[in-house]
Amino acid sequence: MAGEVINKENQWLSKIAEGDEFAFRRLVDAYYNKLGTFVLGLTGSRQLTEELVQDVFLKVWQHRDKLEAIENFDAWLFILTRNHTFNSLKQ
Repeated sequence: MAGEVINKENQWLSKIAEGDEFAFRRLVDAYYNKLGTFVLGLTGSRQLTEELVQDVFLKVWQHRDKLEAIENFDAWLFILTRNHTFNSLKQ
């Protein structure tokens, strides 16, 4: 089961790296709520959480050409989200 999820995720990342917007939408759908819950726990603000999660997915899309090199996308995405959230809270 876990191998299937990883394989599907790798397929999404390959397609996203090629500019496939549908695959990107599926990735966003798969992770949006998890990231939102994570960020809301750090910020306590629904509005700020919405903005930060959107920013993170924008960064993923902007750097999509590098996605295939990421070995553990889940960990990478949460680290990116954490760092972006902390940087935003500092400002």
